[in-house]
Amino acid sequence: MEIVLWLRSFSTAALDGVLGYITELGSTMFYLAAVPIIYWCIDRTSGYIVGLTVLSGGICTDLAKAAISAPRPFELDLNVKPSPHFLETATGSGMPSGHAFNSMAFWMASSLRCRRAWFYFLSAALVLLIGFTRVYSGVHFPLQVLWGWAGGITAAVLVAAVTGFAQRRMKGGLESLALAIAGSVLLLYAFVPALSSTTMEDYVGLIGIAGGMSLGYYLHMKLVGSSARGPFLSQLIKLMIGFVGFLGLRYLVDLVAETDPAFYLPLYFILGLWPTFISTALFKALKLEKRG
Repeated sequence: MEIVLWLRSFSTAALDGVLGYITELGSTMFYLAAVPIIYWCIDRTSGYIVGLTVLSGGICTDLAKAAISAPRPFELDLNVKPSPHFLETATGSGMPSGHAFNSMAFWMASSLRCRRAWFYFLSAALVLLIGFTRVYSGVHFPLQVLWGWAGGITAAVLVAAVTGFAQRRMKGGLESLALAIAGSVLLLYAFVPALSSTTMEDYVGLIGIAGGMSLGYYLHMKLVGSSARGPFLSQLIKLMIGFVGFLGLRYLVDLVAETDPAFYLPLYFILGLWPTFISTALFKALKLEKRG
């Protein structure tokens, strides 16, 4: 607590504002934008693997927060007063830090795919800064951030190991693994009551998206096969279509899910199909992409 109080003693409105932008780089909204950009405009396989890592991390974070239910600094000491912006980012319990977990998972998975020295340094700097903002703001203890980083490293390493094994050893490669993940999600929905209950938990939606994204990757590779690379104008149009379609579909999915939460997972499964398959099929039909 002493470290948190000491850091809060340096707090100013201007510094809170600057660090507030940095902390958003560890938010769910950032990854909802960053992963599709990688998949649509840089590389399909990298986008899928990084997306799978972030989703796995998000699922583990939600489950860990619910199981541990640890308090945050400002909940234990009234002298710790986060700014309103940071308070809005403090959802769920404090252990582990979701921002630290997700930022480590995303940037480490991206680094393992990029393999450039400058990218390693950029990733490390951003992960450290994001973790610092969580302690500085008073929404997490240092240990909660450290556990988040440890979880993010674990998620990135495990997903890299499993996908690497699939690419080298499985018949059909990564596409076969993606199909197996999609099938497993549907089987879990059919036989695990907690995933088809009347409650709408965040991790259930993430599991649905992971399944739909995996099936979409498989279908793209088998049926569409277009390359992510292309002229700048085409890439810009793809991003506009992709994000407008995703946001519109998510609005409809959330609207329907509110009427019957039991369909929360399959609806988010359909949502996961959009970035990896439906959108790329549309890009190809509009001649924004060519076969890879």
